[in-house]
Amino acid sequence: MRQEPDLVCLQEVRPSTAPHLTAALGGAGLAHAAESGEFRNGRRLFNLTVARWPLVTLPAIGAPFPERVLSLVVETPSGPLELHNAHIPPARSRGFLKVETCEAIRERLARPSDRHRVLCGDFNLPRAETTDGEVITFAEDHPEWLERWDAAERSIVPGLAEWDLADAFRALHGYERQDVSWVLHTRARRRAGCCAGQPAARRRP
Repeated sequence: MRQEPDLVCLQEVRPSTAPHLTAALGGAGLAHAAESGEFRNGRRLFNLTVARWPLVTLPAIGAPFPERVLSLVVETPSGPLELHNAHIPPARSRGFLKVETCEAIRERLARPSDRHRVLCGDFNLPRAETTDGEVITFAEDHPEWLERWDAAERSIVPGLAEWDLADAFRALHGYERQDVSWVLHTRARRRAGCCAGQPAARRRP
């Protein structure tokens, strides 16, 4: 692979594709793999993490769909790294699923740690970040749950910065950069993804 990564975290993996992904990445030197498929309880998608070094699986978080977050310790040459590979559901998901997943991640990570930690993945938040650092959530789309929804999203971005889980993208590039995490191309439209500048990882300095 061109970037020669030491860790790869994938979300929305299917049981039919997981073996092929694991084999391909293993052939590139990422010989250790773990997945959250055991927690999916008949649901279709789960997360997959592969690494150059051994992985130790941590207990699942208390989210309604626990396969949405795969928590591991990576035994790196520099010491243990706590790695959380997350897929926070989009706001259009049924009911309170997004809010409860954010709250479960916050509950797990908002505490002191003697290990370096990384949270990465597909967050589906925030809606936007302005050039002066204001975070805009999706709460206004859910007026019946406005306060709790807003608090849940903010508890991840920027809230986890209080616990040494800083926004790595913003720490490197500031708020002037307005990158998008994905772009949809169809014959009818071209639409940039939400979450401009969405952080790819958060970690203790």
